[in-house]
Amino acid sequence: MINQAYKTMLYLVSILMIAQIIFLPKEVVSAEISLPKGQMIYLRTDIFAGLLNDMPEYSSIAAGLGYAGHAGWRSNRWGVFVGFERDFWVTHNWQIKVTPGVLNILAGGEYLSFNKKIRTSIAAGTSTLMFDSVFDERGSTGLYIDIRPSSLRWTLNDKLTIEFCPISVSFMNPVMGKRPIKKLEYRSYLTIEASL
Repeated sequence: MINQAYKTMLYLVSILMIAQIIFLPKEVVSAEISLPKGQMIYLRTDIFAGLLNDMPEYSSIAAGLGYAGHAGWRSNRWGVFVGFERDFWVTHNWQIKVTPGVLNILAGGEYLSFNKKIRTSIAAGTSTLMFDSVFDERGSTGLYIDIRPSSLRWTLNDKLTIEFCPISVSFMNPVMGKRPIKKLEYRSYLTIEASL
C-alpha cells in the first residue's frame, strides 16, 4: 500500500513538473522567467533502440526500444533535468513479440564540451515493471541508471538542436529481492531539443 502511494506520488510530481513547463504560456515565460545570459530552459524528446543487452536470466529478451521526454535547465555548459522513459522489451521465444517493459522516472545532470557540440550526461531514478512476470507483479519498482558518454549535437537554429547518441548504457532493476529482474541495455538515441 505504501509502495503504491509512493509510486503514485512520484508519477504525479514528475508529470506536474514537466506539464508546468510545457503548458506555460509564452507570454508568461517572457514576462516572469527572466534568465541571466547563458542560461536556458529546454524540452527534449528521444526515441531509442537497444539492440544489445545483458540479461542472462531472461535470454529471450533480445532488445529494447522506446521513447522519452525531459525538461531541463542549463547554465552555459552545465545543466540538470528531470524526465521519463518508456522502454518496451522485444522477446523472441517462438515468435517476436513486444512486451510493455518498464517505465523509468529520472533526474540527472549534463555537461556540454567541444563548443557545445558534445553532450555527456548521467541520470538515476526509479524503474517500474509494466507487466506481470512469472514471479512478480506489474508495478514492482526498483533502480534505474543511465549514462550517455558522448552525444553529438547539431544546432539547427537558436531554438532547435538535433542530437545523436551512438552508444549509451542503461541499467534497469525494476524487481529487487530474491528473484531480481536486471537488465543492462546498450542503446542508441535520436533526440530533438527545443529551448523555451
